[in-house]
Amino acid sequence: MEDEIIPTLTEQMQSYWEALIRALPSIGAALLVLLLTWGAVALGRMIIYRAGKRARVRRSLLDVLTMLFSVAIWLAGVLVALTVVFPTITPAKALTTLGLGSIAIGFAFKDTFENFLAGILILLREPFTLGDHIACEASRDRSRILPSATRGCGRPMDN
Repeated sequence: MEDEIIPTLTEQMQSYWEALIRALPSIGAALLVLLLTWGAVALGRMIIYRAGKRARVRRSLLDVLTMLFSVAIWLAGVLVALTVVFPTITPAKALTTLGLGSIAIGFAFKDTFENFLAGILILLREPFTLGDHIACEASRDRSRILPSATRGCGRPMDN
């Protein structure tokens, strides 16, 4: 029995090595697709920032737009790269799998997504600017609006 294991393992490892060698062009093409995706994301972000500055769009809204753009382009690039490396995976099959997974993720992160979309609506409507003071009806506390790089919406003000 021991005499059969070593040759079988050697034969199997040899077939894995040969399959890897045959797959190298596909892996190289997928890496090229990912490199092009990275370039498209960098170019797109630059275009969004320049167009946004020209249109005088707020920095926080530009950050959200570039993040959404980046995620969409990376998702498409990864799907294409997967299709190149694994030809049996079609974009339709991958999107179907992502669709089923997104239902579970949607239920799990429902509140987070609601808050994210509410934040985008606030950015689009522009009810606040940096330095504005806000007050909550349920409390006597007041806060000041801070840049979006900080965590939270404001810092309590001294009364």
